[in-house]
Amino acid sequence: MRRTRRFLVGGAVVTLVAAASLVRVAAAWLPLQPIDGADATESSAAPGPHQVGVTRMELGGLDALVWYPADPAHTGHRQWYPATLRMDPSLPQVSLSSARGTARPDAPWLPGLADAPLVIFSPGFALAPEQYAWFGEAMAGRGSVVVAPDHGEFLDPSRLWESTVDRPRALSAVLDDVEALASAGGAWEGRVALDDVTAAGHSYGGYAVQALAGARIDTASFMERCAEGRAVGHPGVFMCDALAPRLGDMAARAGLDVVPEGLWPSMRDERVTSVISLAGDAYLFGGRGMESLTLPVLAVGGDADADTPLDWGGELTVAGAGGDARLVVLEGVAHMDFLNAPDAARRLATWLPGDMVGDPESRHEVHREVLAEVAEG
Repeated sequence: MRRTRRFLVGGAVVTLVAAASLVRVAAAWLPLQPIDGADATESSAAPGPHQVGVTRMELGGLDALVWYPADPAHTGHRQWYPATLRMDPSLPQVSLSSARGTARPDAPWLPGLADAPLVIFSPGFALAPEQYAWFGEAMAGRGSVVVAPDHGEFLDPSRLWESTVDRPRALSAVLDDVEALASAGGAWEGRVALDDVTAAGHSYGGYAVQALAGARIDTASFMERCAEGRAVGHPGVFMCDALAPRLGDMAARAGLDVVPEGLWPSMRDERVTSVISLAGDAYLFGGRGMESLTLPVLAVGGDADADTPLDWGGELTVAGAGGDARLVVLEGVAHMDFLNAPDAARRLATWLPGDMVGDPESRHEVHREVLAEVAEG
């Protein structure tokens, strides 16, 4: 069954790169200020029937955040999550804003937790898992264990081709370590259901989890889409400029002798059982490449998204998917509206035309709509 639902939500954004150029220096020294209109009660209660814990650990060779149902008797402080820009390895990270969550750092796990669904979450390009705490906490509060690796990228589109190959492999490596933890004798033995694994992601994380679930890059479709996009001035062609000249490098990184003329080898991980793609890129797959994604897919996108326009994202996913796929279109929602709703921001960040900070209430509305769709199935 395929269906499109539309909701009225607000939001506007320019690209992350434009925002980074404006905050490179000054934001690092400006103090955090409370955001007008931020509703502190929005994040003060547990986002589900369970208390939530959060911990940091290494999985698959990557730093990762893990959210999990926690012991309700634990009364530690609530976690703060910074929103950072990582512009260059030689420069310090810049924190634009901060959101206060509900999770308790390193809280004991919920006693008796057994066979919890597993969610692996892949953030957007050069973004950190902390910026999706609303999703991790909500899923854990409803009984899942959520693992969100940090892919360690910097805001350099010239390196995007590496992530195209590396991300699905990295997610499989994370799953390898989770499987070891959840197996007999592991620290998570009995806690996680390895036969109920949802791969979720935002933006390039959405690309990665679709590839992990079976979607295949299609050179012919991608190049045709780029040509058509350039002819009409489509906003998605900046991705073509980043990737098309590096297809040979991508093939070599993937262990291929030549660039395939059509479909690339599958990067599917058979442990994944469903997919959630939030403003996820799909232009690399095309119709033929998407046919091999036969798992249930929920695609969510905004019709004000200029970074992953619907016709290169969610619409393409559901049109080509080989299995059950649903598309939810959020009216007025832009690319960065899927990040945390912040409680405080640096003064310069609130002046940015970009939406790394964004309107808290609009973000909360986006989050509520997304979670309602996830709960529906």
